[in-house]
Amino acid sequence: MNRTNIHGDISATILAVHKIGDCVDDDRPSVELSETIMQPETVNRNADRGWIDGVPIVQVTRSATGRILHHFDGQSGQFQVGQPVRIRLDPEWRRVLASLICAGRLIELAGPLVFYGLQPFGADYRLHRAKVEFGALEYLPDPAAVWPGFCARIEQLVGLDLPVRTTAMDGSDLQTVQIGDFLPFRCTAAYPASLR
Repeated sequence: MNRTNIHGDISATILAVHKIGDCVDDDRPSVELSETIMQPETVNRNADRGWIDGVPIVQVTRSATGRILHHFDGQSGQFQVGQPVRIRLDPEWRRVLASLICAGRLIELAGPLVFYGLQPFGADYRLHRAKVEFGALEYLPDPAAVWPGFCARIEQLVGLDLPVRTTAMDGSDLQTVQIGDFLPFRCTAAYPASLR
């Protein structure tokens, strides 16, 4: 899966076509491809969007067997097994998702800088429910007391336009991500090149 090719497109071959109702996570018809640049939805991240031969891809899911399914509105007869196709990613949608995920990760990393002992314990990077949840082992501060310092710290870090470095891990969808000098972490999502 290519996380960096957000302005171009790729060629692929249709490996399988699934009819309406064949899939558990989304009952719209879908196709499996020999290659993809689209990331599937996860429990805390929205899927990419784009087009296959001009047909809008409205959802991307991963099946229980690990296959990536590209869902579209319409009839499954639009595509045939073995058909060569062009896949184009929606770069604006990818940019929005990458920015949201990076912002969430930055908030997670900044929490302990604002209040000692504050640790993230949950996060959701989907547009309709984005959140980062914090806890502390010994003392949980009043959110109103922490919020101004938290906002100031985030604005300071964004103002520094820290670089976001990603390094692919061989044989895996995972990559190592490092924002500025913060400790690196592993993730499968796309990220912008810097905080700004």
